[in-house]
Amino acid sequence: MLKKHRAASTSLLLIFMSSACFALSGVAYVEVAGAYTGVAKPMEFYLHYIDAPVYVAGLETKHIMNTTKFFKFLTQEQAYANSFYKSVGQPKVVIDFYLCPNLAGPVSIDGSWQVFIWVNSSAYKPSDFNLQFKEVTVGGATLWDSGLLNPTVTSSIGRYIDVPVYNYNLSTPLTHTFNANTTLLVEVTVNAGASADTRIWYDSPLYPSKVILPLEDYARPISVKTYDANYTETYVFSVFWNESQRKVIVQANVTDPLGGYDVYMVNVTIRNPEGQAVLNGATMTRITDSMWKTRYSHIYEAVWPYSHTAMSGTYTVEVSVVDNNGYHHQLNYGVFDPHVEYGYQDFSIGVQYQVQIRTIDTHNQSLADAEVRAVSDGVTLAQGHTNASGWWEKGLWAGYYNITVYWYETEVAKEPIQVTEASNFTVQCKIYYPSFKIVDDVNETLPESEVYVKSPNGTTSFPPFYTNSAGFINLTQVPNGNYTLTILWKGIIVQNTTLNVDSDGPFTIKTHVYKLTVKVLGNNVAPVQGAYVIIYTQSGFGYGFELSDATGQTTFKLPEGTYKIDVRFSSVYWLSIVTASATNPSYTINSSGPLTITLTDFPPPIWTTLGFMLLILLFLLAVIIAVFMVLRHRKRLK
Repeated sequence: MLKKHRAASTSLLLIFMSSACFALSGVAYVEVAGAYTGVAKPMEFYLHYIDAPVYVAGLETKHIMNTTKFFKFLTQEQAYANSFYKSVGQPKVVIDFYLCPNLAGPVSIDGSWQVFIWVNSSAYKPSDFNLQFKEVTVGGATLWDSGLLNPTVTSSIGRYIDVPVYNYNLSTPLTHTFNANTTLLVEVTVNAGASADTRIWYDSPLYPSKVILPLEDYARPISVKTYDANYTETYVFSVFWNESQRKVIVQANVTDPLGGYDVYMVNVTIRNPEGQAVLNGATMTRITDSMWKTRYSHIYEAVWPYSHTAMSGTYTVEVSVVDNNGYHHQLNYGVFDPHVEYGYQDFSIGVQYQVQIRTIDTHNQSLADAEVRAVSDGVTLAQGHTNASGWWEKGLWAGYYNITVYWYETEVAKEPIQVTEASNFTVQCKIYYPSFKIVDDVNETLPESEVYVKSPNGTTSFPPFYTNSAGFINLTQVPNGNYTLTILWKGIIVQNTTLNVDSDGPFTIKTHVYKLTVKVLGNNVAPVQGAYVIIYTQSGFGYGFELSDATGQTTFKLPEGTYKIDVRFSSVYWLSIVTASATNPSYTINSSGPLTITLTDFPPPIWTTLGFMLLILLFLLAVIIAVFMVLRHRKRLK
């Protein structure tokens, strides 16, 4: 926020410099585009002579002007050498002065252009005075020419020139806007005639020849900003910050179309809510250095450390900028005004605003009864719990906060906010809906597994979760963090693992459950269908019971361990009831794979079977019948 100073007349000195002139061969930097048009102020530029010539507008010259007031000669005798002299017989005196350095920014001049020169002559007679102004580029090209002007001449003796040294004000109305990186050429002509010698004085405190131009562009603060100790722009500060952070950094961007050399002083005053100055007229430090004399824009800085007991409320920053004209005005009249421009900015310390914070999970669902803490610089300044709709409302001091949210005693969000007014904030928390898929060693699901879940806050679920038919357990609205899952299969712990839950998953957990395929063969290496395969633990507890299929196979899912495997088979074989069995008394399972068990008693020898015996009896019976028939037939033949 900038407030311009009251409309007033200001003088800028355009001075012909001595050795303080600046190099003009380069291009001045312009940081802020466009001209500032304000109230026209008569700015004074004094005329100077320098020993070492400089290049201005493509020409070498020793006659320059700017707003410094540095006269090389301090006595009338010394100043005698600083004059242009026309001897008898010469028609006139013509002097050229160039603005040095070039303009750093665009400048509008509107009103009465005045040139003050000190002149004397050997004869009391009226003389002719002429003026001519030009805008000239660095390369020497003329962009604008006023033409030869016949100015209004004001002095105590009018247009007459006499032996005493008199001051003559040559004025003419003009309007022109100069471009950045150009210079102003002022040409003065005095013609007292060939019969009189004439002298024009300059570069002297006794005879201070100068140019006064009504400039609408001059030194001023175009912006005033406040920053915290981390150089983050802000307008709100907290008394709860630690000492190293309790700083208000004020930066003012000061522009001057005449260049940085013309900025004499930049001060800052900070007033508390009661209007008392807590920082009064402190000098601001220029922090820009490169080509500072010819730059258009410069940053000035001041730091105000404040106490934790600082008054709450709105503070006002006032930045004042004084140029060289203001400095000379203060020397002559005791005040800088009207050659001072002001910029303003407000900031607050310790102001409270009503803040509403809504907490949501990763599915944008509200979190009821979540704990919310407003933390500033490591200190919790307010805390509470969200309502049924997930909102927490509190009055907070203006400043920066880390809004920290806890869900089931676990931190699920830490989001930085800045409170500058009554505000609503939405904080999305790291709260998920994770699913866990429990599988065996060959990635097949394990329905009906028991799963105990230990949350990040250290609590363990009880009763346990049970996996569904697809082998999943699903959790709802749980915080991010490390979860320990203990999984039991058939009452035996088959996995204990810790996972970091940072999404909905699904998370697949492989257990120490192995797939055992038992293949039952007979002693003839043929598969045995319908054999009972029974698996026991070493303590004798029955763990599995299956019937072999047409391929002689049964399949079991078994936790890691050592088991007893029994195979029992009963069937009718060749009309005989046959039983067979086989046992593996100690089989260790620590991987998935097949196991073949052979029933050595099956099949039994065929001649031991009833069916075989009946077959033999039938054969014998057939033989007896056949013998009987043959004998009978022979008997009939006899």
